[in-house]
Amino acid sequence: MKYTDFPLRTYDKLRYRDTDKQGHVNNANFSTFFETGRTELLYLHEGGPIHDEDSSFVIARIELDYISEIKWPGTVEIGTLVKRIGNSSIGLFEPLMTKSHEILRYKSLTAFNLLS
Repeated sequence: MKYTDFPLRTYDKLRYRDTDKQGHVNNANFSTFFETGRTELLYLHEGGPIHDEDSSFVIARIELDYISEIKWPGTVEIGTLVKRIGNSSIGLFEPLMTKSHEILRYKSLTAFNLLS
């Protein structure tokens, strides 16, 4: 899939502090990039938040497939697609891309909890 195929598209700017000594973006930052796409879907959606005000969410499962490295400087593009809707969870698919190629694929199971 191409970035333009995703219904929700956003980006993050790569920062120098995201890199390791070899100049690669450290993989610990990837979850932060995916959080950008996920929270825009859950909280900043055009129609408003897609969850009840008295609920919260947790990441119940994540799966990362590393495809290639990222180097600073630049931006990463994040596509978000809802793959599955359950009774109390949604499954997301989010690839991370640069202008030239796909870097990483991310799948998550996001579970919703009602607050007491």
